[in-house]
Amino acid sequence: MGDRRTQERLHSDLASIYIDNRQFEAVIAPAHSAYQFFKTIQSPYMTSIAAANLAEAYFELGDYQKAEHFAQEVIAQEEPHSYPYGLFTLGRLHGARKNWNVAQAHFAEVVRIADANEDTLMVAHAQRELGEIYCITGRFAEAQDELQAAFQRFEQMGIEVEVIRTQSVLQQSNEKMLHPIEQS
Repeated sequence: MGDRRTQERLHSDLASIYIDNRQFEAVIAPAHSAYQFFKTIQSPYMTSIAAANLAEAYFELGDYQKAEHFAQEVIAQEEPHSYPYGLFTLGRLHGARKNWNVAQAHFAEVVRIADANEDTLMVAHAQRELGEIYCITGRFAEAQDELQAAFQRFEQMGIEVEVIRTQSVLQQSNEKMLHPIEQS
């Protein structure tokens, strides 16, 4: 059992590395193996990590049904540090479906929980998503607040690729705020 547990932890770690490198197809096999094993041995924490990786990968691959299934699995495990990751994927799913109010509620909850967990990276991602939703729905002042906060967090963490992406979203938000009718 000990060797298998170690092997599946490594699978889970490998899936996380693939997520970080945006290699979403490569996530599926190791994350699914880890998920099956940890669910079988009733390890909620590790099950939730594997499920979160699967939810994100399936979302990015456009398989929203599987993404939602695994996001719900994360939430069902009731693990405080993984919980916001499930909510985050659900928020993205609702955003993709243009269900802005539900998406916004999920991201606001992610910010609250991730902040309590001191998960600065997740807070920043959720703030950027909130900023994008506020921009889409014409709530430009709130968009600016969330996007600025996300930008500052990413900058403090030194995650250059996220700083650049957030800066781009901020610029788009500024343009929509200055020319709302032209952007419709």
